[in-house]
Amino acid sequence: DDAYSLGVVYTAAGFWICGYAYQFIENEREQEKYLDKGMDLLEKALTFTRKAKSKINIVGCLFYIDYFAIFSGRIDYLQKRILNDINECLELGRIYSMSNHPQRTMGNIIPALYYTNSSQRRFFTSSQRKSYAEKGIKFAIEVLNGPRISPMINAWLYQGLVLAYSQLTILAESKTKQEKYAQFMLQQAEEAEEFGLQYEGGFPQAGGYTSLYKAHKTLADIAIKKEVRISHLKKAIDAQKKSINYAMLSRTGAITEQMRLGLLYEELGIITREVPDLNQAREMFLHT
Repeated sequence: DDAYSLGVVYTAAGFWICGYAYQFIENEREQEKYLDKGMDLLEKALTFTRKAKSKINIVGCLFYIDYFAIFSGRIDYLQKRILNDINECLELGRIYSMSNHPQRTMGNIIPALYYTNSSQRRFFTSSQRKSYAEKGIKFAIEVLNGPRISPMINAWLYQGLVLAYSQLTILAESKTKQEKYAQFMLQQAEEAEEFGLQYEGGFPQAGGYTSLYKAHKTLADIAIKKEVRISHLKKAIDAQKKSINYAMLSRTGAITEQMRLGLLYEELGIITREVPDLNQAREMFLHT
């Protein structure tokens, strides 16, 4: 009958089952089964934490539920609940608004991750994506300027900022705005790299290189001069290779990252007409 303890136990079990499924299970049907089980436990944990009126644990449960929904591609599930989850997190975060407690900004993490990731979803309209990018940037900056929470979350937020500025760069209505957003994007990517280097490996460092990849790929996409495009593609390739070296990838994630690197080599080879670049792309595709 101890709702608080049951909430903690169910949260831990749900988190580890979802994490195991996402990170280690290669069979998609088996992975889906474990994710269903983990998400069910997290939803039960949320019921217990609400019963116990544990505000910190409520935000934690909402974070894990939405996190695994975002990164496992459960878009329909996420869309049905995300706005209520965001409002609840922000409301709970306001309780700590006058303190230096990490919970002060914890409530902003879910909206930051959701809006920055949603800004790149093509099924949203251009105006929606721009709006989501602007909202995501606002929430991400509030978290990064607040009490330190964890290196992994900071790395996610830097990536989110780069994703958001990338979309604003691509969707900009004037050259002046595009150059401004592109400058902010590259600045955030370089800060992400600098932040990741403090941890000498793992996700924070991999995340820094992923941010650099996205920034330089975006700059290559908007470049008019051939030599500028080539320069940014080479920098994107270098960053992507470094990211793969440091990342802790699931089987699906490893395939995605290798395919991304192959596509970069292919694009570079088509522009330069250099056979070694095209051969490198071919090798990436064959061994993925």
